Amino acid sequence: TALHLACEKGCEQVVELLLKHVKVNINVTDKDQHTALHLACEKGHDKVVELLLEHKANINCIDQNEYTALHIACVKGHTKIIKLLLDHEADVKKCDKEGLNPLEVAVKK
Repeated sequence: TALHLACEKGCEQVVELLLKHVKVNINVTDKDQHTALHLACEKGHDKVVELLLEHKANINCIDQNEYTALHIACVKGHTKIIKLLLDHEADVKKCDKEGLNPLEVAVKK
């Protein structure tokens, strides 16, 4: 979707425009079950992550590997995003399809 692309590319102004003025489903998933939040976390776009969280993105949505945004941020080592997610009460105990929580996934990678 346009939101996915804007989040992946880190286009803060486009993301803000889509969230405020266009009726987009903030939690819609792509073919890999990634939400816009997953993509922003993967690419390290902390300002975009902040915008998505302010607009009530589902912080514990899972992708095809049952990764949450926190799993992805931990794997990628994006500490500012990890803090943002924790401040917004991301589930630290949520396990992926291998039974690993975000910390365990980070250590494994």
